Amino acid sequence: MLYLSGGPGASAMVKSYQGFNPYKISDCTTNPTTNITNCTEVLRDKSWNDKQHLLVIENPISTGYSYGADKDLVSNVGQMAD
Repeated sequence: MLYLSGGPGASAMVKSYQGFNPYKISDCTTNPTTNITNCTEVLRDKSWNDKQHLLVIENPISTGYSYGADKDLVSNVGQMAD
């Protein structure tokens, strides 16, 4: 399966972790003294990786952890449509 996501200021990696990961994050608690959040990972009953391989592609260039030349950067929706 091919998953295309991302956009100015948004990474596809967050969605891929939250939506497609065989584990889900639950039972998060924050210590009010240290402001540190601890969460538990729980194995999902069903996951995309049970029957599919998944390829996540960040787009456009320089979204999230992807990178490219400055001339290839997208700064508005019109450029993204091109």
